[in-house]
Amino acid sequence: MKTLLDAHHEQIAELPWGFLPPKFQPGLQNYMRDGVPPGDFLQAVLEDRLFEAMGRADDESVHMLKGLCTWIYSYAPSMAWGSPEKCARWSAELAEARRNPTPLIEGDKAQTEA
Repeated sequence: MKTLLDAHHEQIAELPWGFLPPKFQPGLQNYMRDGVPPGDFLQAVLEDRLFEAMGRADDESVHMLKGLCTWIYSYAPSMAWGSPEKCARWSAELAEARRNPTPLIEGDKAQTEA
């Protein structure tokens, strides 16, 4: 039985991860797939706290910040970033989906876009 979480995992796997600097891929993949907080720097970027992100960034990350923000804006699900509240909701909803899997009704496009 396929669940909504399975469908979510498939959608996340299809994101163009190759356009993202390898340094950021594991943290963002875990966050996008399962809601696992990615670390202080990436969490600050996702929550749109860029001044804090700059304060937490190493030299390499500072130079990659524009590309990182462009990737998030262009490819990440919009409900997964933009404010601390949205990020907390994303993580909480994925945790709930793991605890209580919802069967996917094949052909129900509205469910797979949730």
